[in-house]
Formats: sequence, structure tokens, C-alpha cells
Amino acid sequence: MRLVIWDLDGTLVNSLPSTLEAFNDGLQHFLGRRLSNAEIMAHFGQSEERILSKLVGEENGSECYRRVVESMSGRLSEIRPFDGIPDTVETLLREGHRLAICTGRGRKGTEFLLEHLGFASHFLKIVTADDVENPKPHPEGVMRICAELQTGVGEAVMVGDTVADVRAGRLGGIHAVGCAWDALADAEALGAAGASLVIREPRELLEWLEAFED
Repeated sequence: MRLVIWDLDGTLVNSLPSTLEAFNDGLQHFLGRRLSNAEIMAHFGQSEERILSKLVGEENGSECYRRVVESMSGRLSEIRPFDGIPDTVETLLREGHRLAICTGRGRKGTEFLLEHLGFASHFLKIVTADDVENPKPHPEGVMRICAELQTGVGEAVMVGDTVADVRAGRLGGIHAVGCAWDALADAEALGAAGASLVIREPRELLEWLEAFED
């Protein structure tokens, strides 16, 4: 298993609560109310700018995005990698695995977050919502990463916290591991979507990879 492709929000980093609050800080100005998590997350898979433009109209999209970025900048201290993720990432790199990210977040937001966390240099390839025509659960992003890193589908795994992540991996012909350490993750739904394994702690991924290689 040479390549581990990670989702970002809800998988590598505990960013969803802060992201949803930042979205609402921008949206409330234009909509006059704060949306539920489900209302916002129903649009996930597109870049932040596309989501906001759809919700407040193209004419207000840029200003709404500016307000969201401003709010996120003030919330960066709230965003941290999940417990066990830094050690897991370092162990994977030390053992010779190659790492990539396939995220529904836009390019600017992804780079902003990874630079803040000091994670950017760990990943050989990062595919965002701005880089694909078809967001997850379509496998375009996963297949692009495998192709560009010259990795056979039998040598890669997609790790993510949503059904869309699992389906993207499965439809791309690679293994899919569902992770359920985020409060919003649904372990039962991940399993039903076809995950090879559903894990609740990052170290379980290392154990699975070791057993898989044996």
C-alpha cells in the first residue's frame, strides 16, 4: 500500500465546527439568519466561493467569501489536527508511504489551512474542489492523484470521514477506509457505503496497513 490519500476536514483536522461558524458569519449578513449544519454541508464538495455564491447569489458571493475568510482568520486558534494524526502522518512518511490529499475545500482555503498547521510539505499531491470537474463522490480526484503519482489502484487507499470519501475511493477502484473520530461522522453509514474498514483512532490505520502488507 504505497499511497495514502486523505480527506482534509473532519479527517486530518478538526475544522468543521469553526468552518461552519465562519460560513454563518458571512451568510447571516445576506440571509438574515444562520443556517443549520445540514443546510450548509448539503453543498459541500464544491469550493467555498461556489457554495457561497449559490446561497447568496453571484452578485454577493465575493463579499460573502471575504467575510467568511475574515471570520476563519480569527478562528485559526480553534483548528487543530485530530489527536494521533501528527504521529500517524510522521510514521507513514518514515515507513515510506506517499501521502496526498483529496478535499472538497477550495484551493485557497486548503493552502491557508495547511500552511497554518505546518502540514503542507507532508503531501506530494493536493487535489481540491477547484482542480476537478466532478467533486466527490465522483472518483476524478482520486484517480488523478493515482495517475500523477504513478500508483496502481491496488496500491492506494482513500481515508475519509464521509460517505462521499468512501464512495470516491471505491468508484476509483482503490481501498477505502472510513474514519469516525469527528463528532459529525456516521460510522454505520461509512460501513454501509462499502468501507474496507471503519476506524475510530488514527493508529488503527497503521495497524490495518501493517496487517494488509503481511
